[in-house]
Amino acid sequence: MKIVAVYGSARKNGNGDVLVERAINNFADKNPEVKRYYLTDMDIKSCMGCFACRKKERKKERKKERKKERKKERNVRKER
Repeated sequence: MKIVAVYGSARKNGNGDVLVERAINNFADKNPEVKRYYLTDMDIKSCMGCFACRKKERKKERKKERKKERKKERNVRKER
């Protein structure tokens, strides 16, 4: 059995760690393979409010719209 443990507490060896370890130990009889991830050790960037994600999304939408318009124009030319 494989287990993924995510430690979200800002304090290592705090209450959160104790609770996660107890949960893991409940599976000790089954000899699990455990991967532990400490969020405090990871370089996670939060949203900065720059709206870059929205700009990319809008750019994709515009590109799709232009492609549809070109396709319509081609169909109109073929009909003539």
